[in-house]
Amino acid sequence: MAALVLLRNPFTPHEREIVPLDAGTPVIDWLQSEYPHGFGMPIRFYVNSVEKPLDDLDYKVAEDDVAVIALMPGEPVSLTSIAIS
Repeated sequence: MAALVLLRNPFTPHEREIVPLDAGTPVIDWLQSEYPHGFGMPIRFYVNSVEKPLDDLDYKVAEDDVAVIALMPGEPVSLTSIAIS
């Protein structure tokens, strides 16, 4: 089973939410289900420690993938922060 890790603060990585995802689940589906209005700040997206563009949020996780959504409260707000809405 894949995992999605939600980091709410990059300075406290030990405080995170870990959610199991079935293989084949697009990350965007989970985001739209759990956070339909987005986070109100920029995010970064990683799969297996490799940063991906936000356009790749439709990525379907594989069996052993670890996807990370990192909220970036210190970055300037941009249109990318609302890309999941």
